[in-house]
Amino acid sequence: MRINQWTVLVGTAMIVAGMGAEFGWCGSGEDAFVAFVGENYLRASSLARPATKNGDVVALYVMARLYDESAWAEHNETKAAEWWQRTLQVAQPTVEKESPQGQFVLSRMYALGKGVEKNEALGVDLCRKAAECHVPGIRTPYGPT
Repeated sequence: MRINQWTVLVGTAMIVAGMGAEFGWCGSGEDAFVAFVGENYLRASSLARPATKNGDVVALYVMARLYDESAWAEHNETKAAEWWQRTLQVAQPTVEKESPQGQFVLSRMYALGKGVEKNEALGVDLCRKAAECHVPGIRTPYGPT
């Protein structure tokens, strides 16, 4: 297994998301993301789809990735592009409000070049901010917040 800065940052963001329930921001989108990472695409879809109706940025991201991934039975580039656009519309304003979910989702979009022009440096910066998420005492690869 190759470990790079994205592996460390995404792992940290997932740990923070897992702790998020304690801070009141964990929900269906985060659960769908965990299912997606675990390659349980059907569960990820069933958790994410209803949450997208409420503008859950992580759920929107999961749906975009599901349609974009060739491993999922419903791979569809046209639908993926539509989901990436919806995700961007929701994620962009949340970043300005220092939303860890919005920062994380947008970081992945920039890193992958999905729905936006690829910019790995910006992706790393946004992912770092999401991982730190301004919660005192949480440790990141860059030290405590």
